Amino acid sequence: MENDDHDTKTERIHVLKNQIKEVKCRLEENKNDVPKERIEATKNLSEKYKQLRDEYNLLLGQKQIS
Repeated sequence: MENDDHDTKTERIHVLKNQIKEVKCRLEENKNDVPKERIEATKNLSEKYKQLRDEYNLLLGQKQIS
């Protein structure tokens, strides 16, 4: 049971890590191209990046405790 939970968290951490990299790359691309419509897209990506990092760090912290 604990092993399944650990595997699930490990898999989710891997997925989040990849999503974080992807969003970070998109943020870097948008940073150089800033028309008004891009400002909103960049804001949304920044919020998503923060949310993904928060969840990733939370899971990583829980994994280390287990």
